[in-house]
Amino acid sequence: MRQFKTVFLYEFRNSLKNKVFLGFTIVVAALILGALIVPPIFSDLMGGGSADGDPSADEQQTAGIISIADKAGIIADDEAFEQAFAGQYLIRYTPDTTKESLLSQIEDGTIFAGLIIDENQKVTYIEDQYISSPAAELMQSALQNQMLLAGMRG
Repeated sequence: MRQFKTVFLYEFRNSLKNKVFLGFTIVVAALILGALIVPPIFSDLMGGGSADGDPSADEQQTAGIISIADKAGIIADDEAFEQAFAGQYLIRYTPDTTKESLLSQIEDGTIFAGLIIDENQKVTYIEDQYISSPAAELMQSALQNQMLLAGMRG
């Protein structure tokens, strides 16, 4: 093993003395660095792909709306409730919403999901997903926090 190390170090030192090897290594390193730095800078200069006329930007904005009808008054602190979603979803409070109107809004793509809390504190969460989404998990934790706060207040 010692012989391998001796031969390796001898060959490695000889290759470092070779100007072509050093030049090639520096050029390749500069190209890789440029390939990693230039695209993000170019993207920022071009606006990051969020042009006003981009239809996908409108879809992303409306896909993140969650409509909430809190008839029991559980959500007392709107700001704390909205912070639980960390800006991923836009919360819209609509106290007179029915389950049927939420379903129609979800079907036509106006909102992403809906939540109804009736007077008896029965919670109904509706979304157009076949599997559990992050919105459902965020909604559950935000509601648990609001229930704890409501319990502490009264």
